[in-house]
Amino acid sequence: MPRVQLVLRVSVSVLLVAWLATKLDWPALGQVFAAADGRLLGAVMLASPLLVLMLAWRLQLLLRTQGVTVPFVAVWRMTWAGQFFNTFLPGTTGGDVFKLYQIGRLAPQARAEGAAAVVLDRLIALLALGALALGAFVAEPAPGLQLLRQGVAINRTAALAATGLLIVGLTIFLLRRQLRGRAARILATVGEVATVARRSLRLNGVTAAVSALALATHLANFFAVFLLARALHIDITFPQTLLMMPVVLLVIMLPLTINGHGLREVVMIGYFELMHIGGGPALASGRQIAVALSLVFVANDLCCALPGGLWQLLAPSRGVASAASAPASA
Repeated sequence: MPRVQLVLRVSVSVLLVAWLATKLDWPALGQVFAAADGRLLGAVMLASPLLVLMLAWRLQLLLRTQGVTVPFVAVWRMTWAGQFFNTFLPGTTGGDVFKLYQIGRLAPQARAEGAAAVVLDRLIALLALGALALGAFVAEPAPGLQLLRQGVAINRTAALAATGLLIVGLTIFLLRRQLRGRAARILATVGEVATVARRSLRLNGVTAAVSALALATHLANFFAVFLLARALHIDITFPQTLLMMPVVLLVIMLPLTINGHGLREVVMIGYFELMHIGGGPALASGRQIAVALSLVFVANDLCCALPGGLWQLLAPSRGVASAASAPASA
């Protein structure tokens, strides 16, 4: 990540977090955590690594479609370590880079095919998330329509929109030289990805299975968020979670902040206020419980990803490459 872009994203996250810090009732937020159901929180955190198994299974299916055979344990290991790098490094592509490196090491004769599998894995997951977000918009066209209809925080929304435009404009201004120099490479990369997708992505049983796994993984992740909310005694339903979380995850993928920190909380506060979600201790407002859920959600991701990083860093894999194979034509 370019240094200027990193500084901008850190600055935006810091500004958003600082703004939130001035708006929160900290004693009430503390009461939300104090009243939490620790057993349910612990159960969700212990079960969350099962999502990594689903991610690994999905990647292995795509590797097989490319003619690359890698033991499932190796795929599981690189996927879990990839989650660690995605979570603990700025941006969301560190895990993909690590998986590309590992596949190239395990199957050096099929690096192009392995790269195609990783690209398709990311693309299918993004399309599945986009489909869920679109479904949420169709089912309930909030937040914009509800903001206008209810007259909630119109001035605040205008201010946030102006701030967003200012940030985008400043980013483009500062990165204009880099954008000019990289335009050709970006277009070339997009063309290569499109070529890989067009050549490799076919409507067959494997594609259907991978797409179903992508949807199931997202839904399982959203159900974990629902259980975390219930552990905090938040009065939210699973359908409400489905209306909110696909949009939240898509928004925080925008390259404006560091891993969505600050932006995630702002968007979740907006949804909680628009959907009139309450619960928690009597003194806690929608703002406090939304931030509490966001923080627990992030903590759950960190706890889930940490074992994968430790597994890779403390016990480097050895002697696995001989078990991987590549197509003879690679």
